[in-house]
Amino acid sequence: MHKRKNTASAKGEKGPKAQLLRGSAGSATLSSHPNLLNDRLTTAKDQQKTGGFGSLFAIVGSIASSVAIVMVNKHVLGGGFPFASTLTALHQLFCFIFTNVLIAAGVVPPLPPSKPSQYVTRVFVSLLYAGGLVLMNQSLALNSVTVYQLLKMSCIPTIAILQFFLYDKRLSITTTLALTLILLGVFISTSSESIADDSASSRKFQSFSSTVYNPSNSIGDNVLVLIQTFSPVLIAVLAVFCTSLSQILLAATPELKKLSSLQSIAALSFFSFLVCGTSAIAIDVGIYPGDWIRLALSLSGVSHVLFRLVPNGFEWLLFSGQDLTSVKLAAADMGEGHDFHEFLGGLSSRAYLTEHILGKFVSFLTKVSSGGAAGGAVIGWVVVSCLLAVLANLFGIAVIKESSAITFQVVGHVKTVLTLLVGAVLFGSNGLSGMKGVGVLVAFIGIIMYSL
Repeated sequence: MHKRKNTASAKGEKGPKAQLLRGSAGSATLSSHPNLLNDRLTTAKDQQKTGGFGSLFAIVGSIASSVAIVMVNKHVLGGGFPFASTLTALHQLFCFIFTNVLIAAGVVPPLPPSKPSQYVTRVFVSLLYAGGLVLMNQSLALNSVTVYQLLKMSCIPTIAILQFFLYDKRLSITTTLALTLILLGVFISTSSESIADDSASSRKFQSFSSTVYNPSNSIGDNVLVLIQTFSPVLIAVLAVFCTSLSQILLAATPELKKLSSLQSIAALSFFSFLVCGTSAIAIDVGIYPGDWIRLALSLSGVSHVLFRLVPNGFEWLLFSGQDLTSVKLAAADMGEGHDFHEFLGGLSSRAYLTEHILGKFVSFLTKVSSGGAAGGAVIGWVVVSCLLAVLANLFGIAVIKESSAITFQVVGHVKTVLTLLVGAVLFGSNGLSGMKGVGVLVAFIGIIMYSL
């Protein structure tokens, strides 16, 4: 019976219904047991009705909460709190606190005890989920809007490919055609406004040949230039992979599948907060992992030993970028015979790094608290954003579990199409003129095909 259910699910995925109505797949195995068949069919019908209603409610809730949180986040980021990574980390922290308060109050059942292997699975999915959030945000910052839209659309084929290799799960021809129409329509309707942004992305790669192969640079400098040059592509690929795989595992892993949506948030949000918080410290505060490594090497004395053994080539262990340049210039002003680490005077390099890290934290906190009354209002909107993040995660996980990871991605594109349609209704049909209108029509046809 188990083999037959797997074979049935591997034949194809005919839209969300094939995902929602899982109970019907095994009904054929009871054809030789007429006494049990009627009971099974009745139960299957009840499950279909409940599952269909629950999935529809989750989809509507996901769209509504996603639109609401986007609007609130725009207000927050443009109203005195321009720290997107910190806001994402606060979302994860609030989700963890909120769900655990519900568990402590008895509103939500506690998480079932898990074996070490199951706990590792939770941590792994948490890291993938948070990695997808962080990398998608960074990809938007490093690439053009058009590239970012392509990344979001590439999640669907990536999920399909991963599902095939991991679970031998194939999409039907009808579903594949519907998804193709959705992706094509969304691309046509959204890319027309952001094609001009591609020039910024192309300029990043044009400077490769002139900056990487510079023999005057140290080994550390050349490595950093290589990383900076290829980071937009690498981050984009990792963002799609982490996002797609985390959603697949959330729907397919037995350990997570048996949890409710709120329990899933409680299980995943803490480690997600650690990843997003680390990212926020690097992006918004300006303290990168290399700074912590340099501080540890300096405090332990390892960097000074390396300087004595190899005076040139290890400068990046203590300083990076403009900091290293400014220190070298200051040492040169002292006159001949003074190198930059002698200029610092032994242990002063440790004090410099400590001050460097603490100073950036103080500067960040000053920026956050400098808004006065307006800043207090923004903090209120941050709390609203955190509450909406709970709803967005709640409905999003429900969509993934009750339908599929692909359906969740389709819901995201439905939101885009609905946004364009609502904009045309409110502000005139000129917003859907030309290719944008064609794209919306194509996507809408694909959405209808997928839902059948």
